[in-house]
Parts: sequence; C-alpha cells; structure tokens
Amino acid sequence: MRRLVNSTFFNLVSSFVGFVTNYFIIRWFGLSYLGELSIINSFVGMGSLIYTIIPPNYSIIKWQDEKKFPALLLSYYILATIPFLTYIFLGYYFNLSSLSLGVFFSFSLPLVYQNYFDIYLQAENKLDFYFKWILCVSILKLIVISILSYYPQYNNFNGFMLALSLPQLLGILFLSILFVPKLLRFVNISEVCQFIKINFVKFTPYYLNTILKRIRENLIILLFSPYVSKSVLGLYSLFIKIDQFILGLTRSIESFFMNKDNLNKYKATIMKSLVKISVIMSIIYLIVGSIYMYVMVNNTYLGLIMLLCISSIPYVFYIIKRSELLTNYNNKIINLSELSFIIVILFLFASSNYFNFFSITFIILSYICAKIALYIPLLSLTNKN
Repeated sequence: MRRLVNSTFFNLVSSFVGFVTNYFIIRWFGLSYLGELSIINSFVGMGSLIYTIIPPNYSIIKWQDEKKFPALLLSYYILATIPFLTYIFLGYYFNLSSLSLGVFFSFSLPLVYQNYFDIYLQAENKLDFYFKWILCVSILKLIVISILSYYPQYNNFNGFMLALSLPQLLGILFLSILFVPKLLRFVNISEVCQFIKINFVKFTPYYLNTILKRIRENLIILLFSPYVSKSVLGLYSLFIKIDQFILGLTRSIESFFMNKDNLNKYKATIMKSLVKISVIMSIIYLIVGSIYMYVMVNNTYLGLIMLLCISSIPYVFYIIKRSELLTNYNNKIINLSELSFIIVILFLFASSNYFNFFSITFIILSYICAKIALYIPLLSLTNKN
C-alpha cells in the first residue's frame, strides 16, 4: 500500500504542475492555443488505435502471465509506427493544423510510445517510478514553455507545439535507454501476426472496449469543433482538465489494482475507504475547480463546477469494479458502459445541431449527462454483488 500512497502523491504533484503550465499557456498564448491543442490530441488519440490491435488492458494482464509477451508487444509497436506516421502525414496533408510535418511527428510519436511504457510499468508494478517520470516531464514542459515566452520570434503555434514535444520526446528516449535493452529480442513479423491470429477471439471484446473508450475520450471535441471557436474548445478543455486532475488523483488506485496480486491482497481494505475517498474528492473538486477557473478566466463557473463535482462522486466505485472486470478478462459490462456514454453524447449533439445551440454550458451539461450514463452499468453490477 505504500507504493499506492507514493504513486498518488507523485500523480498529485505532476497534475499540479500541469495546472500551472496551463495557466501560463493561457496567459502567454491564449485559450485558442489550448483549443487547437485539444483538436490535435483528439486526432492523435484516434490514430493511435492502430497500436491497440494488441489491446492495452489485455497486454497488462498477459505481460504478467507470459515471459515472451513483452518482446512481442515491443515488436508490434515498432511495426505499427509505419501506418501511424502515414495517418499523421494525412492529417498534415489535409491541413488539420498549421503545424509543420516535423513538429506533428515529434508531438505524436512520443504520446503513443508512452502508452507502451504505461503498460510496461503497470504490469511490472512500478507505478511510483512511472508517476515520478510524468512529474519530471511536466516540470520540463513548464520550463521550456517559460523559455519560449522570452523569444517572440518563435511565439507561434508551431513553436508552442515544439516546446511541448521536446520534453516528451526526451522522456521517451530516457525510458527507452533504461528499459528497452532488457526486452531487446525482437519478434519477426510472422510471429506477431500469428500471435494476433491465434488470440483474435480473445481480443474481440477488448477491441470493442478500446475503440469505444477512445471514441468516448475524443468524441465531444471531434463533434463540436466545426461549430465552435477554438477559444470555446479551450474553455471546454479547462473544465475537462479539472475533471481529469481530480479523477486522476485516483488513477494510481485503478492502475494499482490492474495488478492481480494487488487486487487479491488489498481489495477488501480499499473498499472500506471508498466512501471517505469519494467525499474528500468531492470537496477537493469544488474548491480546486472553482479557484482554478477563476484564476484562469476570471469566472468561477460555480454552477457547472458543482454539477461536475456531484457527477464524479461514483467514480472511485466505478474504477474498482472496472479493474476487477478487466483482470478477469470480462469486458461486456465495460463495453456497455462506454457505449452508453457515446449514445448520450450523440443524442445531445444531434439536439444542439437541430436547435443550433452550441454554448459552453450545453457542452459541459452534455458531458455530465454522458458521464453519469458511463457509470450506471458498472454501479448497478456492484449493487447486485
């Protein structure tokens, strides 16, 4: 449990550094930069689905069960880089953003390889190291962004994205030097394809879960971006960053219980504390959220923050049940949960399109309704148990 506490602490500190970085981004570059960044993140997120042909949640468990699997997964990631970079090139070719191709590649590739090391360090029960690494990268981003603000000639979106890319790229190189030599037994293409073919039936529920989750994470940005300004998207991303920060405080709990041994040993202990954790998280959400929005945009948006706060209360129960289902290779209820979120968002987007109503309030309320729909299937299962 000490590892869990350490992981939570470093996750908290790195999230705080991210908050500070966002403050300076808005002060120095404006909300529109944050909005365009959210569009690029969504585009990259959808493209990274190519890396989930061997599903991440399956990989975490399989890594613990089969010695040969780590090298096989690394080989697949290297192979998947070719179609992924082709996808990024198409985004550049069709003018998704004003980024140069080199910066687009430099920003995108480290993000997907972070997923590999996320799997590696969760499976090896090294979460405390992973969150220390995230903290170091976050601090480095803040430093580079600060330096950029002193050079107006590079103060454009391309320079801004390059400043965000370099720390991430250096961080991935560091992890590669540290860990990849231990796994350096590349598997040939036919062996990777054979593994996917043999396990395809097992993968099918994970494919649906991974695709639905990725769509869920990026759907609002992708749907609403043609209809609202980048500044509105930037404001929306601030709300989501608060949500991610507060709920991310429990990310270490979810990752901790993705390890089978931890789930078996400590589930009963953590279940006794879930109500306390939810209450504390809600109080933190309300205080931090309102202060953060006021500091960022001189408006607390207290009503929306309160609604987001209330809708997040069931989250800790949700992630424990989700971890338990994933470690048992049971995805049906999780898929239903993800699908519920998507259906609600599509319905509300269709309504906003019909009535030509695209305010930030409506977008956040849509997110809240969808989030509640996400929790219901797993919470109902918890109550039955």
